Amino acid sequence: MRLIPLKNAVQVSRWAASYIVKKINEFQPAAEKPFVLGLPTG
Repeated sequence: MRLIPLKNAVQVSRWAASYIVKKINEFQPAAEKPFVLGLPTG
């Protein structure tokens, strides 16, 4: 786990969205290799 101190919810949302986009792009999904996002819903 890491702590990334940000000032407000907008910054947190933007950071999270950028992180997800980066991970999807690094994975290079294709029809044969889809990116699957697992969400912990508890």
